[in-house]
This record gives sequence, structure tokens and C-alpha cells, in this order.
Amino acid sequence: MKKNRKGQAILPEISDRLALRLGIEKAINRMLRELAQHVRANILSKATEKIKRQRGKGILDAGPDDFNDARKLAEELVRIASRTVETILGLDAEEHTKEWFKAVKSELGIDISALIDREDLQDYMETALARNVALIKNVSDDVLKRVEMTVYNGIIAAKPAKQLAAELTADFGFAQRRAKLIARDQASKFNSDLNRIRHEQAGISDYIWSTSLDERVRPLHKKLEGKRFTYGKPTPAEGGGQPGQPINCRCVARAVVEF
Repeated sequence: MKKNRKGQAILPEISDRLALRLGIEKAINRMLRELAQHVRANILSKATEKIKRQRGKGILDAGPDDFNDARKLAEELVRIASRTVETILGLDAEEHTKEWFKAVKSELGIDISALIDREDLQDYMETALARNVALIKNVSDDVLKRVEMTVYNGIIAAKPAKQLAAELTADFGFAQRRAKLIARDQASKFNSDLNRIRHEQAGISDYIWSTSLDERVRPLHKKLEGKRFTYGKPTPAEGGGQPGQPINCRCVARAVVEF
């Protein structure tokens, strides 16, 4: 426990958990793998045949209907990924609650488990899930749009099958990089939200901005290290957000307890 002055304590930080980041990323990548397999087995093979038939004829024999099956599959895969992420978020919230109880007990000698309703996160959990589902669907929609344009351009230009396959692989590679970014960002935001909610439930209004203290910390956040802020009031960070809210922010809020 860090003490600044008599009657004040700064509790240990609770950082986002690796299991949550990996879980979200794996759920999205599983969806992308299924879509990629469908594209290779169906869309790519058909596009290659059309290119062979149309080479030199200047005819575009492709349209939106060629992607109907892929869209239907994507809808189902988004539902599956969303259910997986819902489970992962629930498990992570449980772990965060346990860590919060443990931190307060070990540092202040107070057992607050009886004062906190473990079910009181329901409204927030629904919102957090909706945010993740929207991002998952966005990844799916975006990669299908990219695939569609790649196929159209490939047929028009009569590209060799190998080149078209490479471009489609690049489309999915871009989507996988987005999945990694989304997973990191959402894990940080989820942890940041849980920190705020649990702090406020305990009557804690202030926190200390804590960075990772490494070379990856952005210059703006380095200036915020160790400074005290109040929940509900904007900070100098991007958008006035609290630790963990700016995109890819790894910072956390350390609760300031007055007694």
C-alpha cells in the first residue's frame, strides 16, 4: 500500500488480464478463419474459373449475389463469436471482482465482499457486450467488402489465380491485425470501466494515474503519471478520458482512499 500522507492510501493497481485479450482476439480470428476457408473454397475458385472463361472477352460475370452465402455464413459466425466473448467478459468480471476484494482486504484489512452485489454489473455488462459485438460485426463486414472488391478487380483485370489468392490473403491479414488491436483496446477499456465502477461503489471518487513506466508509454500519458484525478471530471488525456480509455492505452487508475 502506498501512502501519500496521514489518512490517505493509494491501493494497488488492477490491470487488464491477458486471458481477456487473448480470448477476444481468438474469438474474432476463429470467425475470420472460417470466412477465409469459405472464400478459398467457394469464391476464389469460382472467380478463377470466371477469369479463365472471360479472359480477352471484356465481360464481367460477377455481382453481389455471388457473395450471398458468405454473408449468411458471416452472420452466423458473428453470433458465435459474440456468444464466446459474452462468456469471456463474464469470467473476466468475476476475476476483477475477486482481485478488487483481495486488494482492499490485504491493504486496508476490510472485507467489502458483503457490501458489493456481484450481480450489479448487469446493465454495464450488456453495454460492454454490445460494444464488442458491434466491433466484431464491423470486422466481418469490412473484410467481406474488401474481399468483394478484390474479387471484382481481379476478374476485371483477369489476374492470375496466384495473385488473386495473395490479395485475398492480404485482406484477411489486415482483418487479423484489426482483431489484435480491438482485443487489446477492449480489454483495457473493460478493465478501466470495472475499476471505475468498483471504486465508485466503495465511495472512492479520486484516483492516481498510473502508466506502465516503459518506452511504449505515449508522451502525453507520461506527463500524467502519478497525478491525481476525480471520476466524472475530464483529464488532459485524449477525449478527457480516464486511464485505459484512450485507444491502446495501458494505463490504470489506482484508487485513493481517504480515512
